[in-house]
Order: sequence, then structure tokens, then C-alpha cells
Amino acid sequence: MKKISQAQIKRWKAQYGDVYAIEVKLDEQEKAVGYFRKPDLNIIAAASRFVEENPIKTGEILLENCWLDGDDIIKTDDEAKMGVMTQLGKLFKIKEAEVKKL
Repeated sequence: MKKISQAQIKRWKAQYGDVYAIEVKLDEQEKAVGYFRKPDLNIIAAASRFVEENPIKTGEILLENCWLDGDDIIKTDDEAKMGVMTQLGKLFKIKEAEVKKL
């Protein structure tokens, strides 16, 4: 499992805001970790074009555009990749809004 220094995480936070570590359990003893930034509206827009016709492509766009560093197996092992792509979709949370007629 790849370790990233706190100094690097601090630099990423200064550049991207929130930074997330996503761990994938590969087997009983081994885990892989990837470090990601939160997707912004541009990434969401690029990914959402494929939601209906190719949801896997949607996840791959999120993975590639939010990836900062980590264990390469996340990008090459299909099962690990799917686990991460599922979690990446949860990072962008739409805030509740309310409309009031004036």
C-alpha cells in the first residue's frame, strides 16, 4: 500500500481543496490505496455525458480526472477500479436548496 507524506497531502489540499484516500481490499491481507481530489463541475459534466449509455465510462472519467497518486493496481485491476469508481461517485454531494416565492 503506497504511503503519501503529510507534506504532499498538504500541497494537494492547497491546490484542490479536500483530498480523499480510497482503500480497496485486494485479498485477506493486501489493500491498495488511491488518493483523489473531489470532482468539480467540469469533471462531473464530462462524466455525466455517458451516464445513460456507458456508466463504466462515467466512472473511468472520474477516476482519471480525480486521481492524484496511489497504487497503480487500482488503475489496472478491473475489480479494484470498479470499487474505487463506486466511491468516487459519492464524493460530490449536491447541497440542499430551497426556493421561496417572494
